[in-house]
Amino acid sequence: MIGTVRDSLNQAPRWVSYAIAGVVLVVAVGLVAWQVSGPSSRVIGRDKHFYCPDCDDGFTVTAEESSELMREAAKANPGGRPLVKCRKCGKFTCALGRKCPKCNQYFEPPEKSTKLFPDSWRDECAKCGYSAEREKAVRAAFRRMKAGDYDPNKVPEFVRIAVEEAEKSGEYKDE
Repeated sequence: MIGTVRDSLNQAPRWVSYAIAGVVLVVAVGLVAWQVSGPSSRVIGRDKHFYCPDCDDGFTVTAEESSELMREAAKANPGGRPLVKCRKCGKFTCALGRKCPKCNQYFEPPEKSTKLFPDSWRDECAKCGYSAEREKAVRAAFRRMKAGDYDPNKVPEFVRIAVEEAEKSGEYKDE
């Protein structure tokens, strides 16, 4: 008798159990969200390159430094294009750019090309003409030729031209 009375007193309505489970779930999701985007989170990413057209120079910063520079640029030019302050000439003229891995020249990528439908190499160095994208595409084409499944009609014209030039030069014949 005492056991059945104790059991009936300890049982709560079903909705209380669901409410407790819901609160626990909301708190868990909130903690995860806070960990991901909270004040202690770090900016994760690659180094950023900036190019100054005024002094034809550039510089590289970490992703964290880049975020700070962009905030400073937004304050300097509210409502306009956020241009970063050049470390060489001191003007707010630097935009995101690229750095050539061959000659270390900083340059501004061409604007006419889009990421989905490119019509040129977006990383072609203005100084030496090197393009890591071109090299990667040509090497992939040569591997596909070797495997027998390369179709020049299924690649953009600028890629096809680069592959043909590489064939003529014999540069990638060992691929």
